Amino acid sequence: MATDKKKSIKIDDKVYTDYSSIKNGNGKDIFYGVSDTYTKEPIDTKVVVQPVITKKPATRTITPTKKVVKAAPVKRIVPQQEIAAPVQETNSAVDWGNEFNKTFNNLAPTIGARPAYDARNLKEQPKTAPETNKATNFYDKAEQIRLDTEATLKQIYGPNVKVNITQKERTAQQQAGLVAKGASATNISNHMFGEAADYQITINGKKQIGNTAQSLEPYLYLGGVARNHGMFWGWSDDSGHVGSTEYAYQTIQNNPKLAERDDIKAFYEANNKSTTMRYKPLMETLDQIYGKTSNRTYTGKAVKSTVLFPKYIEKKK
Repeated sequence: MATDKKKSIKIDDKVYTDYSSIKNGNGKDIFYGVSDTYTKEPIDTKVVVQPVITKKPATRTITPTKKVVKAAPVKRIVPQQEIAAPVQETNSAVDWGNEFNKTFNNLAPTIGARPAYDARNLKEQPKTAPETNKATNFYDKAEQIRLDTEATLKQIYGPNVKVNITQKERTAQQQAGLVAKGASATNISNHMFGEAADYQITINGKKQIGNTAQSLEPYLYLGGVARNHGMFWGWSDDSGHVGSTEYAYQTIQNNPKLAERDDIKAFYEANNKSTTMRYKPLMETLDQIYGKTSNRTYTGKAVKSTVLFPKYIEKKK
């Protein structure tokens, strides 16, 4: 009988020579018969291998993290505000007379003999005066307005142009005298505070009165210069007038010390019980400054003023 000779065997990538070490799934030895020779009864050469059950590892589901993308901030677009620039005009009498006369004819019955072109117009009128009662401060500016107006008009009408200041500060008595003659409509004027000036324009030796479209035009350029200096201009019945504010009560509001003047106190007492609607803003301003209340009555209707439309000219470069 031939001697069995064991051979090595490879199972699952492992090489075994001692078959007794191979276990099945129950932990029992598995018999392997391997031989080069045969006995009467052949040795079973089949290798019985129990299937190895491998536990399938649990699968882990990973949900991908969503990438949060920050939205770009919405840029707020603010539309540019439209700013009305002054009308630039040169020496071309483009239908100004026709336009003025048309408007004047419509307004003449309501405003009297003196012309008015338009109500509040493009360029803002100053509402407050400088915080001072020194005439020199205002009249320094008034002199510069005179010089600038004269230079402007010479570009339009030629070299024979003269601009003068004919009226500066007035006393209360002088102002009352003008009211009595019909030359002024109010007893309290910016002239009394040294905050107004009246101009006279002469062209080629002829004084420009301002009561026709042609003679008014030079004063419209005065208005353009005055407004560029931050002053009020534009009374339809007083085109040569330039003031630090439109109304005297606005000057008092800005400088309450003016209310302590004797002439202002006297006016307040005289009008405390009853006065016209023209003086309502002034009297209410003084009520506040004096700390008083009043049951005064107001007569007549509120005065709605018209304001002239100024003209501008391009500066020579």
